[in-house]
Amino acid sequence: MTEELWYIALRNLHIKQGEGVIPSSLRIKTGQRFQLDGDEGVTAEDLLRLQAIKIYDENDREWADSELATAPKPKRQRRQSSGKNSR
Repeated sequence: MTEELWYIALRNLHIKQGEGVIPSSLRIKTGQRFQLDGDEGVTAEDLLRLQAIKIYDENDREWADSELATAPKPKRQRRQSSGKNSR
């Protein structure tokens, strides 16, 4: 049995998926742990060579947690209601 291979993002990534694949792209934050399944428009070897990712090691956990904790949070959009009770 082979061990699962995980990667960790060394910078924010926007990876396009193959045609017809849902979701059509992946957004990965710095410090986020992830896997690739081969449907992506880029190979892990390309990302490793560009030093955008590295193979995840348990020693990376503390760094990853601090990166994700300080990452900007997306702003929540307020939904506008329609109808007679709307402002």
